[in-house]
Amino acid sequence: MTAYPAPARRDILPGMNEHAPVGDAPPWMLGRWRLLRADPSLDFAPGAGMEFLPFGRLRYTIRMEGREHVVALVYRVEGDMLQTDNPGAPHRTSTRFEHGDGDVLLLDFSGARAVFVRQRD
Repeated sequence: MTAYPAPARRDILPGMNEHAPVGDAPPWMLGRWRLLRADPSLDFAPGAGMEFLPFGRLRYTIRMEGREHVVALVYRVEGDMLQTDNPGAPHRTSTRFEHGDGDVLLLDFSGARAVFVRQRD
């Protein structure tokens, strides 16, 4: 039997190696979130959504011109910092996060805040 090398991992943020923990998010963070409100300076699209999946996968969804667009991202959590990146067009972002009262996800971009609510289907 021939042994083949493992395929390259695509869910690894730049600077990480394949043995680094990826997406070590707290269990409460996994699932779908919808933007409730955000500081205007953040320029979030109304109704933007995020779905945190296991193994550092993140789907960011926006509606434009009546169509839903999904951007496949990767993420990693280190303490209270959320790091995200777009493997297709590298752009790493790092922001503080917390689990707020009422099961909300609060993102703090150096003082500009966004509030996401859990989306239940």
